[in-house]
Amino acid sequence: MEATPQSSAQLSENTKPPKSRNRQRYRKTTASEHPSESTRTSRASGDGDQRAKGSRGDFGTKGPGSQVTNGRVDEPLPSGSGYSTVEGASGEKVSGRRVRNPKRINPPKDANEPNNRGPHNSRRGAKFNAGLTESSTEAASSAGSSNQPYKYKRSVPKGDDLTSNLIHALSTPPYPDCPICFAAIHPAQPTWSCSLSRDNRALDGDSKENESSLCCWTTFHLKCIKNWSSKSVKEIADAWRARGEDRPGEWRCPGCQSKRVHVPDGYWCFCGSTAEPKLARLATPHSCANPCSRPRSCGHGCPLACHPGPCPPCLVMTQLPCYCGKQMQYLKCSQLAPGSVKVDLSCAQVCGKKLACQNHTCEDVCHPGDCQPCVVKDVVRCYCGKADQEVSCGYGEEKECIVNGEDGAVEKWTGRFQCENNCDRPFDCGKHHCSKPCHPPSSTPLPCPRSPSRITHCPCGKHALDPMFTASFPPNANLSRTSCSDPIPTCSSICTRPLEDCSHVCSSVCHTGACPPCSIMLVRPCRCGATTKDVRCSNFQSGSDTEILCDRPCAALRACGRHQCNRFCCPLASFAGPAKGKGKKRAAGTGSWDGVGADETGLHECDLACGKVLGCGNHRCEERDHRGVCPPCLQSSFEEIACYCGSTVLDPPISCGTQINCSYPCSRPPLACGHPKTHHSCHEDPAPCPPCPFLANKTCACGKKVVTNVRCSQEKVSCGATCGKLLGCGFHHCERLCHGDDCGPCSSV
Repeated sequence: MEATPQSSAQLSENTKPPKSRNRQRYRKTTASEHPSESTRTSRASGDGDQRAKGSRGDFGTKGPGSQVTNGRVDEPLPSGSGYSTVEGASGEKVSGRRVRNPKRINPPKDANEPNNRGPHNSRRGAKFNAGLTESSTEAASSAGSSNQPYKYKRSVPKGDDLTSNLIHALSTPPYPDCPICFAAIHPAQPTWSCSLSRDNRALDGDSKENESSLCCWTTFHLKCIKNWSSKSVKEIADAWRARGEDRPGEWRCPGCQSKRVHVPDGYWCFCGSTAEPKLARLATPHSCANPCSRPRSCGHGCPLACHPGPCPPCLVMTQLPCYCGKQMQYLKCSQLAPGSVKVDLSCAQVCGKKLACQNHTCEDVCHPGDCQPCVVKDVVRCYCGKADQEVSCGYGEEKECIVNGEDGAVEKWTGRFQCENNCDRPFDCGKHHCSKPCHPPSSTPLPCPRSPSRITHCPCGKHALDPMFTASFPPNANLSRTSCSDPIPTCSSICTRPLEDCSHVCSSVCHTGACPPCSIMLVRPCRCGATTKDVRCSNFQSGSDTEILCDRPCAALRACGRHQCNRFCCPLASFAGPAKGKGKKRAAGTGSWDGVGADETGLHECDLACGKVLGCGNHRCEERDHRGVCPPCLQSSFEEIACYCGSTVLDPPISCGTQINCSYPCSRPPLACGHPKTHHSCHEDPAPCPPCPFLANKTCACGKKVVTNVRCSQEKVSCGATCGKLLGCGFHHCERLCHGDDCGPCSSV
């Protein structure tokens, strides 16, 4: 007899289920303890992860699958565990009783219920959402309890700036793809970010002003970027080495194309402070979770934790004075960063600074930079007092000028500028005047510089104007001067005063006035250094005879290495090697080239055209004659090229000299001999088809014999016998071997 829920009253209330290791205890919560919370159900074995609706606080309300027993809500027992809910003797439902044969206790099925398990799907079916249509509440609960496909998934809000977008992309699946391998960048994989941290600075400059232009903040797999950069560095270094230059290689970022030299050598966090950062649960992947240590142009630290992308603008408030210094302006530090929009610090008040004239103040509104010049005009007098001029206020240097007149009157004025006139004020002698340019005069006339009291020696200063030194002066020299108008006697010695333009001394006889130009002759080499020439020192200093040229042609080779310089007095003639031997030895001696022509003047640059045939075979090099291989031909054709058979077509543009290679069989007509063609690829004119390889019998050139097993393509066939034809003389026969041309005249005498 089967045990059904209707006949379960036959079981005694005191019947206890047998002890078992699989027996589970279920929590029972009364409505009085949690009147507002739903009752949590346990996970049923074999039914997936489902959440049943519990009580909502009503004491007598039951959720699906729950029982109300003595004012409490019991959770349903797991199916298949051997336990069931039975009715006691008093009619109340008692849970936790074990039935001997639980498989036979089958609840009655509803006739309208579909033939499926509904929310009670199998555990395997729950993974694939194998159940039929469910209610929205049940579908939401099952989706929330399913296993997450990403182990490191976390909710990160998405912002509008680049940094927030990068953090959201690296933390939230689907993760971004590596631009090199196009595979997703998992949080646990080592990465490299194109930033300005550590050794990631570009070659274009390390200025923080150009931070946004030197990097693109793109994240790559570390393995991908190491292979990319190391290969590029090696190829460029090999290319420089092939050209004979020892330069380091470089590589470009695939995202922004900025040049770099350093190859990424390890896994570093975004700010570059920690190597091999560990993956933290609440931190951004690939970061060290510490405060960002990336330097900023203002000097303040970044307020964010280690992050991808650029640091946010600095929000520290700074205090700066306005342009005139009257008020203090409060600004954000980011507003003063290099590259930002220039901030106007004007206080909108009158500047009030002293102008350059120190007499007036600036009346403009508070402005940057220096104040404008004073617009007030003054009429001032020069230092010597001969000219007046209208100048700006504060122009020139003020100097007090005082002159005592002959009648005792005193003339005073303030000089502000120097005019173009000479002073021309008389000395105390009244005969000579001052020849200096305009300058502040003295109040009283100065003593005459030619006064006998001031001139005590000859102009060269070697002998005193005393009768004791009469022997050193020419005859009839007046050594006893009584007036400033008396001539100054000169001695018979050499002047020897140092000259101004050179390091020599005056070689003239003692004289008055300025010394004449230097007349010493100098020996100077020509431009090529082969000859020398005597040049006057004064001419050499003035530059009139600086270029000294000879008539010897230069025998050195030009930069091309083929043509001789032949320039007269070439400064690079010393590079020509000694002309020893003849032929190749001499050419090798004179053609040695170690950087000749690489000078700044370009004297050995060849001005002749190269003229060599380019690689295309159609054009010649039009550049200056040079060493090494000519550049490739830059001519192109914009018409398509097809092979003879038409199976292979090259689309324009086509570089000059391009040869089309067709892999299809040749479609030309068969050979005239009638033998089948040899299998070969399509070819262009004028290349003929391969000759016929078959053997045939052919008549020899003299026509006497038929030669067997001769290649069909062979035109001239000889039998090897003597020709024997009668010559033109009519008496002798041709003694030549078998031939096809005329026998020729008789050579017998």
